[in-house]
Amino acid sequence: MRVVDGVRPSVVSVIAYSVHQAASGAAPSDLKKCVGSGIVLNGEGHILTTTSVVGTSRNLFVRASDGSERPAVFLGADHTNGLVLLKVKPEGLAPAPIGHPAGLTQGAWAIIVGESAGDYPHYAFGAFTTVATATTEPRYLEMSTQLYPGNTGGAVANADGQVVGVVLGAISTTPPPAAGNAEASAAQRPLPATMSVAVPIDRAQAVAAELATRGTSSAGFLGVRVRTPADALKDLLKFEDGVLILDVLAASPAAAAGIEAGDVILSFAGTSVSDEAGLVRLVSATRPGTRCAVDLLRGDIRLTREVTVGAAPPGPDMASPVADPERDSILRRIDELRREIQSLEHRLEAAPGS
Repeated sequence: MRVVDGVRPSVVSVIAYSVHQAASGAAPSDLKKCVGSGIVLNGEGHILTTTSVVGTSRNLFVRASDGSERPAVFLGADHTNGLVLLKVKPEGLAPAPIGHPAGLTQGAWAIIVGESAGDYPHYAFGAFTTVATATTEPRYLEMSTQLYPGNTGGAVANADGQVVGVVLGAISTTPPPAAGNAEASAAQRPLPATMSVAVPIDRAQAVAAELATRGTSSAGFLGVRVRTPADALKDLLKFEDGVLILDVLAASPAAAAGIEAGDVILSFAGTSVSDEAGLVRLVSATRPGTRCAVDLLRGDIRLTREVTVGAAPPGPDMASPVADPERDSILRRIDELRREIQSLEHRLEAAPGS
């Protein structure tokens, strides 16, 4: 309880009111109310929450842990990371004790501290399952922690009572029913399981600083879909670090620079790339308009392309599907290449001495 008691005063309720349209052409009905959580970042009254809590509402209020309520001003939203910054009168608010996500380890205690929407708990305990390591830095923190209604936008604390993340939501980890098992009884089906997901607090603070001064974020955008190749494929293509490009979006910065599907990105702006999350982090942290060198492996040829980083569109990914007349044929070719790669990987694993 010491950890919760230290963080709880820094977590507030965020209340967003919006007009609900009953049907097309109908008059607006009652106000719709969404309740979530927020984190007090500093003594200036800056409150960090999520886009899923605020939505398009600008009729916003913040309720402190002592029950006092005050109106909130919308300062800006970062749709790439799903974060919103609000500002309220700071009197009586306690800034959150901030920790360092880089110091987390898998299996360490993860405590979610959030506001309750109804009679649900304000906090939940679990363990960190995905954290930064010496070679990778994931885009999100993942935790085996139950998420209750109203907790979104709340704080993720470590065992020392320091805030290390902002709760984004939860993802299901329950496998789908096996083929032909649609009639399985409820007793035979696995219980629903979820994994809570959070933005690391250091990235959230950087986003908040931009929103406070500019009202918008400036995450970079490359326009590629990638995956981390299996070790067998790396051995086959003779490279250690890098990510394989599965698709390049039409009219994207990558396409303009001559980067192609099938290329392997070895480094971005002079920094080696070991996995897709690392590439997302590097690109997102680059200001749009910046020219960066991208080192590639194309077949057995190493080459460099200069790319002008673009501005990230709304959404959680580096690139979103777009309408393009060539897209279907490209995706079919990618599927063919994937099957060829899988076949080569199996052959390599079965080869003598492998």
